[in-house]
Amino acid sequence: MLTEYLSSMTSSHCSKLSFSRLKRSLVGLLFAPYTYHGCPYYRVESATKELPRDMYEERLRRSKPDMFAWEQQPSEFTDISSLDGKLIRGVVRLGVERGRLSELALTEPIGDVLGKWKLTTGERPLNAATALFTKDTGMYTQFTMRLARFQGTDKNE
Repeated sequence: MLTEYLSSMTSSHCSKLSFSRLKRSLVGLLFAPYTYHGCPYYRVESATKELPRDMYEERLRRSKPDMFAWEQQPSEFTDISSLDGKLIRGVVRLGVERGRLSELALTEPIGDVLGKWKLTTGERPLNAATALFTKDTGMYTQFTMRLARFQGTDKNE
């Protein structure tokens, strides 16, 4: 199937195709599950077996990693009002000072700013926005960090 895909592309098409886009296409072909009449199958030596549900979901996640990434999922426990507006305004201000954002961004509502940064889906912030700008990390244990401080310079002290 891979050779058919590569041979179907013309030389003019290949020159316009970026390497990263080609790589994503090939990864999708290699890891995508194969289905017949809505049922997924896989090969085991010379036999074809029905694909178990957990293997099917794993292959879907591997074939389309952007779709299933945690940071791209809407946040379950937060909304835009629970994000730290002062911190978001500070980031916008720094962007304006360094010439990366226009001065109009200073007066825009926080929801619009997050939307332009692609950190919201409708009225819900994505997990990425929550990780960056949340006030309360209580519901997200992965946001906490544990540190230890040791005395001395080697493990025997």
